[in-house]
Amino acid sequence: MNRILDIMADTPAIIDWANSQDVLAFSQYLKTAPERPLICIGSGGSFSTCELIAMMYETLGGIAKAVTPYSVYSMSDKTLSQCKILLVSNSGHNKDIIRIARHCMELAPLWVANLTTADGKGNDLRAIIPVNHSFNFASDIKDGFISVNSVIANYALIIKAFKDIDNIVMKPEDIAIDTSDVKHFIVLYGGWGKPVAIDLESKLVESGVATCAVSDYRNFCHGRFIFVGNHCGHKKKTFVPNDCTVIMLTTPREDNFAQKIKEILPDRCRVINIRSSRSDSLAAIELLYKASVFAGDIAEGHGVNPLSPSNHGGIDKRKPQQIPFISDIKKYGPLTI
Repeated sequence: MNRILDIMADTPAIIDWANSQDVLAFSQYLKTAPERPLICIGSGGSFSTCELIAMMYETLGGIAKAVTPYSVYSMSDKTLSQCKILLVSNSGHNKDIIRIARHCMELAPLWVANLTTADGKGNDLRAIIPVNHSFNFASDIKDGFISVNSVIANYALIIKAFKDIDNIVMKPEDIAIDTSDVKHFIVLYGGWGKPVAIDLESKLVESGVATCAVSDYRNFCHGRFIFVGNHCGHKKKTFVPNDCTVIMLTTPREDNFAQKIKEILPDRCRVINIRSSRSDSLAAIELLYKASVFAGDIAEGHGVNPLSPSNHGGIDKRKPQQIPFISDIKKYGPLTI
């Protein structure tokens, strides 16, 4: 039973919903003043959304950066005042996002915006961000402990702001490789696979399934292959563990390079290819769907419910987010040279 696949049965309806939304104002915000750098702020499941936004913005010729709320406080007030700032939160109720929204509004009130998939009373961002820059798309999208459908919705809304969404292949990848004993995943990406790789790492680690490292294809070639070679078993060296799998996210842009990397790895290495036949931004949605379903397969193979993972450490899931940090950061201010 793949619980992620079950809830992703709603994916076609979510994409249809996104396609029906009026994103004109959101689109105009993104396309206006591309000479201003864009800082896109999000955490958890929203961070990969920020990475996709940054990539889309850069296609306009702009410069963009995805950051967490924690990282924003390392930036100088002067830097933030010269940027466009987009805050991403599914609910608009995330305390970190709310705090940073108030901070940014003091510095660049004409250029701060937010993106949420909630438009109810619980969306606190609506009271902070000017209405013309508060982009709240009402939905009844639901997730478990990890974000699944909301990420699909955000990807679709972002791409819709630039182009129409059509003909996306929503079919799980046919993967026959057993990963039930894998403790380490290495996710490789290029192009539109980057935000998906970030999301996949989040799903695997937040569900408690395995460790996960993320790298673009070329950076992997600068030494990260050593870990793979040292964790894919060895016939003669029995002390070498066989507990690692490489996941390659590919579009036609990366196919050739990815294949050449696969050829230099030992034959015993488990390599899984998650593919999109597209080279445009819609490849991100297709790869996200396939990678999310596979994350569900991995979790179920480990006996884990990814939507409500076991918590053997007994850590109250609310407490980590309740740890105060702003007063500590403000004490020292932005980073200095």
